[in-house]
Amino acid sequence: MKVKFYCTNKDCTKEGSKPYILEIHCEVFDENTVATSFCPYCKDTLKQMQSIEEKTLHQPTEDV
Repeated sequence: MKVKFYCTNKDCTKEGSKPYILEIHCEVFDENTVATSFCPYCKDTLKQMQSIEEKTLHQPTEDV
């Protein structure tokens, strides 16, 4: 299973106009098993991507 998180900060320092996306590969996932993730560019908290958001944010991901 893959879980994706993205940066919601509109002033993020990441180059380009697309938001930073972090993809985590995990076998078992629920809200209690993942720590808070932060954007490496602006240090803002990443938000978990829902399937509908995934359709609007089709961007390359960075794997962990």
